[in-house]
Amino acid sequence: MFEATIRRVASPFREGDSAATYRALAGVSAIYLIAQLLAVPLGRWWSWDEAGYVSQVTRGVPAAVFYPWQSRGVSFLVAPASLIGLPSLAVRVWLAVLSSVAIGLAFATWVPTLRRAAPVAALLFAGSWIALFYGSEAMPNLWSAIFGVAATGLVVRLDRASVMRGAACLACMGLVRLPDAVLLGAVLAVGVVAMSRRWSLGLLLVAGVALEI
Repeated sequence: MFEATIRRVASPFREGDSAATYRALAGVSAIYLIAQLLAVPLGRWWSWDEAGYVSQVTRGVPAAVFYPWQSRGVSFLVAPASLIGLPSLAVRVWLAVLSSVAIGLAFATWVPTLRRAAPVAALLFAGSWIALFYGSEAMPNLWSAIFGVAATGLVVRLDRASVMRGAACLACMGLVRLPDAVLLGAVLAVGVVAMSRRWSLGLLLVAGVALEI
């Protein structure tokens, strides 16, 4: 059974199949966005934690207390909408659109490995209440998971270029939630060294996380 699995993964993935899979992922992103807009009230005001992130990049608003364990990544995500003075509803719509695109891109990294299962995995992920609720939240929860999905999908390919891009995803993950990036980076570094016997690939991942420490 193991040999059959290896053969399936190693067999050619036809260009038509790949294009259809990416279209399916785009469809999942669109469905996720529509579901967010319909299922989650976007007119809600910022929670205490959200206000801490949003106030850092909102004109005319005093910056709230920013605690040492918080990371600036969420503020960077909000900044394009909040810096031009958009109301909270528009900022939440911006976050919903951004998270919808990001989920599609994150699971696209898995297409060479999971093939047609990648859109299914994306749909299961996006269909959870946690993903629906946090897609328009100015919080690190969902974004940490999205960067983690992308990083892992790249690293499992075990080639240098993909691992470098995975390290970049880990660095982005560290911008939104550093402890998550450290833990995932350690696990991926051990795994990639064990599977490839190349210490240099593991060091690339360590370097990606170290950029945020």
